[in-house]
Amino acid sequence: MLLTLQWRRILPSVFRSAAALLEELHRQLPEGRRYKLRTYANIGLLCIDEVGYLSFDDKAADLLYEVVNRHYERKPVILTANRPCISRNLSESPGRFSPNCG
Repeated sequence: MLLTLQWRRILPSVFRSAAALLEELHRQLPEGRRYKLRTYANIGLLCIDEVGYLSFDDKAADLLYEVVNRHYERKPVILTANRPCISRNLSESPGRFSPNCG
């Protein structure tokens, strides 16, 4: 517990399930959504859980992509899934979502 508190002091983090994150973004008006996207992009460590648990419509998938895309180039992001959705074939771009996931 003490280590967790110290880690959060060093690297502020947010942990959300994919469904909760998308529901939060979906409920926002456009200006609020832009603010939330900026907020998620500036968090030290973003953890998104249960990415493969539910299937999402195209709009939700676009929002999830936008969150990850704005964050991953500058700061660490952790995505967890209960399905093997990440390509492990080195001839493909490593770490990309496989189109066969689902």
